[in-house]
Amino acid sequence: MFMRKYSYFLNGGAILWMLSLVFIPGCSHTDVKNTAQGIVLVPAFVVAVPTAAAYGAYREVSGTEKRDELKRKQVNAELCARFDPIYEKRIAVIEAHDPIKDADAVYFSGTTAFLSGSSGWDDFCGLIPTWNNPDVPSNNWVKIRENPITNDMQALLCEGPASEIPEGFTYSSPIIHRFRKVAKNYIIKFNERMMANTKAQK
Repeated sequence: MFMRKYSYFLNGGAILWMLSLVFIPGCSHTDVKNTAQGIVLVPAFVVAVPTAAAYGAYREVSGTEKRDELKRKQVNAELCARFDPIYEKRIAVIEAHDPIKDADAVYFSGTTAFLSGSSGWDDFCGLIPTWNNPDVPSNNWVKIRENPITNDMQALLCEGPASEIPEGFTYSSPIIHRFRKVAKNYIIKFNERMMANTKAQK
């Protein structure tokens, strides 16, 4: 198998050696044109031999990449079939809510709480700064869980755990991209209103 795989290298070497005998010594010192042709032809074959090997390697790698791409598309299609309907329902629920009215209802019920784009992370879109904002209560996550509106909305606005996605693959679809946009827009407006209410009372 080794000899078959690399036989063209040996044949190429033999051709190159024969050409060197024919073209290089055959050129007279007075015939500059022939000499130039002889010199140029040898490098042409030197380049041609490894190019054939590189093309074979490229086809093998390209074939592997195509199989991997097909697998990624297959897994993503399965994830879309599983998760798209869930996020479509979430989008409908979020869009049915008014973040301004929700923030007012939470605040005037006696709770000051800000929503996060990631469950458990202090990433509060709509606030400046979004991370470690000094105006966010230290017990913000406790406050979120205590109020039914913020508790339900916080769970609704966050994506499912990454562990639900097979390692090495991604879930991508127009639905999940739209969900992220709708969720972020709600969080920004809710947090801006909550902050405005907080500042107004100071």
